[in-house]
Formats: sequence, C-alpha cells, structure tokens
Amino acid sequence: MIQLQVRALFLFPAIVLLIGCTQPQKTDEERERSRLVRSNIKSITEYKTSFIPNASEKERISHLTIFNKKGFAVKEIDYNETGIAWHIFMHEYDKNDNLICTTIKNSDRSLFGKETRKYDEKNNLKELIYFLSDGTVEYRYAYLFDEEGRVVEMEVYWPTELSAVHKFIYERKKKLEDVEYSSDKKLLGRKSYKYDVHENLLEEFQSGTDSSKSNKIIYLYNLINQITQQVTYAGELVQNTLSYEYDKKYFLSVKNRFSSTGKMTAKYRYQYELY
Repeated sequence: MIQLQVRALFLFPAIVLLIGCTQPQKTDEERERSRLVRSNIKSITEYKTSFIPNASEKERISHLTIFNKKGFAVKEIDYNETGIAWHIFMHEYDKNDNLICTTIKNSDRSLFGKETRKYDEKNNLKELIYFLSDGTVEYRYAYLFDEEGRVVEMEVYWPTELSAVHKFIYERKKKLEDVEYSSDKKLLGRKSYKYDVHENLLEEFQSGTDSSKSNKIIYLYNLINQITQQVTYAGELVQNTLSYEYDKKYFLSVKNRFSSTGKMTAKYRYQYELY
C-alpha cells in the first residue's frame, strides 16, 4: 500500500492521536489528546540519530506533527535521510472532529495521494478510500460495526475487487482476534491479542496458513501504563527491540531501537512546542 509505505499516519505509541474511530481504544486516544490540550502542545518534532558499526550519523529531523488547539493533528511532515521534507500530510476534520480527508503532497508540493473517510450517524468509520495522484482508486476499506460500536468486519478492495475480509472477535471492548480471509473465504492469516488487568496490550501474535511460521510482539509498561519496551519476534528469534523513555510531564522523550543482537541502531528524540 503506497499510503503505508509513505508513513503510517499514527505516530508514536505514547502520543496517540484521535484521527478516526475504527478502534475500541477510543477512550485511551481521547485521554492522550486531552493531555496534549492540557499541556498546550502545538507541535511535536521527532529527531533521529542512526548508528552504523563503529560510527553514528548526526542527529537530524525525522518527523514533525502540528496540532490544533483541540489536540488533533492538522499537518505532518516526513523528512528524508538528509533532513529535507519528503512528504507533507494535511488532515481535515468534520464538525464532529472525525478525520475526513488526508492530502499527501511531495516536497515540491505536487500531489502524491489522498485518503478520504466516511462515517455513519454514530460517527463510526464506514469507508476509507485511498486515491493515487491521478485520481484513480488504489484501494478501499469498508467497515461493519456492531451495536456496541466495535468493528466486527472489514472488507478490503484492490481497487474495486474484493481481495480480503477481516473478521474481529472481542471480549467487551478488547479485541482478541483479527482473522483474515480471501475473497473466496480461504483463511489467509490470524492475529491474536493478550492484555493485562489494566487492559494494556501485552502480546500480539500473528500466524499465516503455515503454522510453523509465526511472529509476535511483546509489550512492557510502567506503573502508569505507558509502554516502556516492545520486542518483535520471528518465531522464537528476536528481530528488534524498542525502548521508551518519558519526561517529567509523562510525554515521550526518547525512543531507542536495537537490533536482534542488542546493538542500538537508532535513537529518536522528541521535542514539544507549546501554544
């Protein structure tokens, strides 16, 4: 998906943004947005330092997010390895604060793509469409919700032909499973989720049709339920590890990435601008 290759629009695990209503963790997202508003956060800048054997590059700007006074992201800029703006994301919202359009432009301001979203009368996301720069549809997602406002099914179209269907299983508001089927109802893969007593996600397990090939992500949290570590496995082998540090106001200050052997490969530092 070109959109995902450009940039996942949802930024940092400790800085969750309410830019759509597709997940049952909406209350958590609102809580994080409330913290942004209380702290008068205008923007968050991510700086990155990459490490190679026996050396490291200079710290450079990696990503910038600008918020309105309601705590919603209205503009994002991705920067390339030389610190030059690469892609620019502009977010638009409706009167109910639902994200309805994200326009993506290249560094020369030419159009890269556009994502539009439509909602039902309960503000549940019912359709997401991604358009290429020439206006043609690359893919479309259609969502089905239950009476409790939980996504129970998502249809994936490439661009107009049904290619996959995801079915979701819950325990109250906690998503337990995401099962993917092909258009002819053959199993393609499955994700399962485990939580702690505070409903923090502890483990995400992913498997395909070949049960011998699986991946999982393990999460750790501090006493106030902020993520402190994320370890990704392929089978039983560690692929990479992320660690998170927070400032005195409990905002993310540093994120470190480590290789499978435990060597630091990148450091991300976060700077906050106030209104």
